[in-house]
Amino acid sequence: MAAFDHFALACQNLEEGVDFVEALTGVRAAPGGPHPGVGTHNALLSLGTDVYLEIIAVDPNQDDPPRPRPFGIDEHPGPRLAAFAVHPSEGETIESVSETIRNHGTDPGPVVAMSRVKPDGEEISWR
Repeated sequence: MAAFDHFALACQNLEEGVDFVEALTGVRAAPGGPHPGVGTHNALLSLGTDVYLEIIAVDPNQDDPPRPRPFGIDEHPGPRLAAFAVHPSEGETIESVSETIRNHGTDPGPVVAMSRVKPDGEEISWR
């Protein structure tokens, strides 16, 4: 069975999103990095072992992406809980997890390849 991975809080401005979360929790999220070609960047806040809150926002240092930014960031101005993410357990694929979610009456949207550059310069990728 798929495991919970993270919540995504979407906003227009990353600093404002980080400030918003800090005002609610008293904890400041750490810089995550840019999502190349997607037009976003993020900050991350641990919620426990292997679970976190992603604050994702428009990255003003990137050109407009070829497709809409994720989570309706361009259409919704303020910070809002926009999504949650899961990761497949051993033996599962993201496609099979997505199909299971659909079979339970929720459309998780398309599986999309993404990546992020960590503060140390390492690029990580996922679908």
